[in-house]
Amino acid sequence: MRIHLLLGALGVAAVAGTLALRPGSPDAPPPPSSALAPPADIGHLILQLEGDVRALQVVHLTPKPSAFNPTYRPSPFSIDLYDQAGNRLGSYPLDLSRFDTDPLRVGQPLRVEGCEVRDPHIAMLANIPYLPDACSIRICRGDKELGRLENVDYQRMLTAGVNR
Repeated sequence: MRIHLLLGALGVAAVAGTLALRPGSPDAPPPPSSALAPPADIGHLILQLEGDVRALQVVHLTPKPSAFNPTYRPSPFSIDLYDQAGNRLGSYPLDLSRFDTDPLRVGQPLRVEGCEVRDPHIAMLANIPYLPDACSIRICRGDKELGRLENVDYQRMLTAGVNR
């Protein structure tokens, strides 16, 4: 009878250990790099961004094989890519001109100006180049950071996007 209790306790400990080290847990070791290696034919990434002018987050990331096609519209907003050492690899303008970017209007209703509607809630797609050395993304307005996607979450989203 004692052996059954011992086996049951070991089983509970194994499940608890597995749950404690699930992806996203602060104590979880990063997955092996081979499990996260993206395919070699990625040309650019499509980011789904959501939030408002005070805080934006990447909610989905979709890799595409075609090359990045830059559009350079001046903007105070940017998407910056960083490598493992924290070096900025590139900065790409983020055009939020179709949204209401007045911080005082966050949470307010839509603003109608003639035939244009401005929403303080931001939900959009943005394209950035795929850089193999990149491991984090920062969304900025000038020097102010509005959102960040760090290494483990970046790799997880990249892998999930490939598998969609």
